[in-house]
Formats: sequence, structure tokens, C-alpha cells
Amino acid sequence: MMHWTPKDILMAMRQFLDNNSFFDSQLHRSYWDDKSLFWKYGTMPNRPSSGDIQRYRYFLDHAKRYNKILLLGSTPELRDLLAERYDTSKIFLMDSSFPMILAMTRETKRVNPKKEIWIKSLWEEPNLPSEFFDIVIGDLVLQQFPPYKEEKFLQQISNFLVPHGTFIMRCRILDEDIRKMLFNEVAAEVIRNSNHADVECMAATLFWKVYDAFSNLKTREIDLKKAINTLKNIQKNYLQHPAIDCALNKLQTSRKRFPFQWRWASPNRDTLTHMLSKYFLIRNKNTSDDYMDAKLYPIFFLEKKS
Repeated sequence: MMHWTPKDILMAMRQFLDNNSFFDSQLHRSYWDDKSLFWKYGTMPNRPSSGDIQRYRYFLDHAKRYNKILLLGSTPELRDLLAERYDTSKIFLMDSSFPMILAMTRETKRVNPKKEIWIKSLWEEPNLPSEFFDIVIGDLVLQQFPPYKEEKFLQQISNFLVPHGTFIMRCRILDEDIRKMLFNEVAAEVIRNSNHADVECMAATLFWKVYDAFSNLKTREIDLKKAINTLKNIQKNYLQHPAIDCALNKLQTSRKRFPFQWRWASPNRDTLTHMLSKYFLIRNKNTSDDYMDAKLYPIFFLEKKS
């Protein structure tokens, strides 16, 4: 008779959830329903900066067609940007969490909800016609998927777009240089180089550096236990700072409450370029310069391959 350890049970549950689209969808919606209560307190790099929005605007201005624009998610900064186009474009918003849509609407400054068309759906499971949208736009959308679903998502976006349609998105790429450093030095560098950034911003930057440093390069799955223990050790023996406390709390919360959501590191530059190039022509890309590690968050201007 097989003896099941707690680790075996956890791995079996993970496999079941990963392979069961119904439960995956329910967990995803529940995550964002919960996130709607706290998202407004987020900061860069998890939210687009003013520099990011300038680059989004530039790319929107250079799209060939813009009659129908689909926003993935309900990011307030992007909705305010698209509000500038009410007279020239139909603006569609697709989000699986209605509480998130409502919460983000309260965070907007220029949005008129009556001029948006809301679609309540997961991005990979919509009942939408092919070749319908001129532009699809979204912020950090690729990181909502595990590695084995990324290409399917990109293919779906390509299917949404008219021939030669435009896809504009900000992505995060893996910081490969971080593995050459001791992580206590990484933490010290984040705090030292963050200038006047608030604790939440420092913690968010540190959080993603943990993912870069403690993930398997082949599978991209993070060793959360090792990451948490490393931060605890830094906190105890090397450096005490509120940003480390905050990053540690984010990691522990992710491990306990959302193990299905935050298990994966970002793709590296070559992997991301290879994936995008299967479905799109990379017409341009740019990065902001108004927050730490902005170079790891390029915004891509993509054209659907014919």
C-alpha cells in the first residue's frame, strides 16, 4: 500500500487543479474577487507607471486601425488612457471578476462606464468572434498564466485580432544576472537604489527578484520554501528593513492562500521573444525609466502575423 506524504498530497492536488479547467477557473475568479479589495494599494512595478502609460499611448497612436479595442482586465490607468478614444473607438473590457471591474472603476479618473462594453469572461475562454478586434491591450497579462498555457493564450489573442491587428502589452522578463549575486546583496541593493520609493514599491521589486533568484530555470517553478527561509535569514542576521518584512509577508500569503496563482517565474528574454514571434511580428518595444527595474518590464508593440 502506497504511503502518501503531505508533499505527495500537495503535488497531486496541484496536478488535479492544473488539469481541471473548471476548478482552475473558479480559483482564478476567487483570487481576483479577493484582490479587488486591495489592488488600489498596489504600486509599481505591479501597476503601470506614468512612464509606462506614455509608451502605451505612443504605441496606440501608431496602430493602423483602432475601431474596436479590447482591454484585457480592468486596469484603471489603461481605462483612463482608452477614455481618450471614446469618439473614435469602441472600447471593450474583458475581466472574469465583476467585483474587480467595479473596484477598478472607482479608481479611474476619466472613465465613463456607459461608453465601455463589459465582457465577464476568462481571457482564454471567451465566446467571441474571430478576427473582430483591431487592437488588444493589457498590462502584465502573460504572467497570469503558467508556462504551459502562455502559448495558448497568445494564440487566442492572435485569433481575436483582425489581419495585421495590433497587440500591445507590458511583460516582465527574468533577471538572469541576479543568480550571480548573494541574495542578501540583492536585498541591500534594492533598498539602496530605490531612492524615495515607498516601502510597498521596494517590497514589490524585492518580491519579483525572489522569483528570479529561486526558480528552476527549466520549469520556472519557484521554490517558495527556500525563498521564505532566505528572507527570514537575511532579516535575522544581515539586514532589517520594513521592505523585507513586507516582501516576506507577500511570499507567505502567496504560499498559503494562492499557491495555484504565484508559482511561476517570468520567462527570460529569449524565451519570451521566441513565443511572441510564433504569432506576432515585433514591430517595436520600449521600457519606462521611472521605477526600479523598469528595464525588466518592456512594453511590446506587436502585429498579428498573416
